[in-house]
Amino acid sequence: MKIDRPFIYIKVGNKIGELTMNYGYNKEDNNIDSFGFKVETKSFDKGKFEQTLIPGKFLDKETFIESPLKIHFIQVLNIHQIKQDSFYDDRSYVDGFLKASLRIFNQDSETFKDVNLSIMNKGNSPLDFMNLSPLINFINKYIDKNKNIDKLNVEKLIDNSFGYRRPFELHTLITKIKIELFDDSRNRVGKDNYFWTEAILTNLDANTYFLDQVKNFFERIYRGCRIEDNTIIATIESDYGWVPSGTRTQLNNKELEEEIKIRLSLWLGQHFKYDEYRFKEFEDNTDNIRD
Repeated sequence: MKIDRPFIYIKVGNKIGELTMNYGYNKEDNNIDSFGFKVETKSFDKGKFEQTLIPGKFLDKETFIESPLKIHFIQVLNIHQIKQDSFYDDRSYVDGFLKASLRIFNQDSETFKDVNLSIMNKGNSPLDFMNLSPLINFINKYIDKNKNIDKLNVEKLIDNSFGYRRPFELHTLITKIKIELFDDSRNRVGKDNYFWTEAILTNLDANTYFLDQVKNFFERIYRGCRIEDNTIIATIESDYGWVPSGTRTQLNNKELEEEIKIRLSLWLGQHFKYDEYRFKEFEDNTDNIRD
């Protein structure tokens, strides 16, 4: 979307994750910080244009000082909006780009990583500088958790921030889980034999935070579990008895499967932290099932 004014004023916010950038702020609003962008526009025929947003600080209504815009742990160095001749890329209609240069600092304020974004404008929803707010807010919250920027897969984060992605639903992750139940036993010479019911969970989301939360659930609510190759093997119940041990037998117990999922849903509803899941999603070198 083309900007029709020479300056843009933004609201940085005092707390992490409160950045808002849009067309609606006026310098006269006393709640708005004196930060923003000077807009330089090159217009061409057929509605094409290039706009450069130069960050800086307003000393007063007439005086603008160009300087990197510091938004907590991120410096915005520049933003470009480009409207050009359309073309097709991977069956998508493309008619422009949103570009930005960011410098992302760790909490020590000494080490940093420079990131250059170049996102194609696909479809009927034009990208502009406002689309950068959620991305900047997320990265700031990530660093605020005392996490190192070198662990963050920024390229993957950018791809998922500006591409098509289904809304995240914890319920979907749970309903997709497949559960198989088994009765098993172990013979113990001279002692009571050991009997247990085992649940094998597959089709799990590969996010390590999610797996750890499911593991915590079985350790707190049932008799423990272990993780093997993105599969959780849990002990649901166990006992000892002076009776003969038997062979491993698969159970057809839909009621118990449903009970496990319901209790898992209630547990995660209390303990699951969305931000932590997202942090791990763009930190792990894995392709999660939820693509």
